[in-house]
Amino acid sequence: MGRKPISIFVLSFGILALALSGLTLEWWQFFLTRFCVGVSVGGTFVVVFIYCIELVLPEHRLLLTIYPNWGTARIVLNTVCYFFPNWRHASCDFYFPRKSFVVINQE
Repeated sequence: MGRKPISIFVLSFGILALALSGLTLEWWQFFLTRFCVGVSVGGTFVVVFIYCIELVLPEHRLLLTIYPNWGTARIVLNTVCYFFPNWRHASCDFYFPRKSFVVINQE
C-alpha cells in the first residue's frame, strides 16, 4: 500500500479527532476523541516521520530527527495550556493552526 496513503489517512484521522475533541460536551466524548488522537500520534511516529525523513537530503536528516522530541512537545503543550486553561479552547488552539498549515502546503 505504501507510506503515502497511510500517512494521509493517519494525519486526517488525527486532525479530525483533534477537531472533535474541541467540540465535545461530555467528559467521555473528550476521553474517546483524545484516545483517537493518541492512536494517530503513534501512527504518525511510525509512518509519517519515517516518510518525511526519506524525503529529506541526507545532510539535513540529523536536524529532522533531533527537533521533534518529547521535551519540545512538552514545552509547547505547557505553554498553550497556560494561556488556554479550558481544555476545549486548548484543543481548538492546537487544531486550527495545523489545519491552515495542511491547506497551505497542499498547493
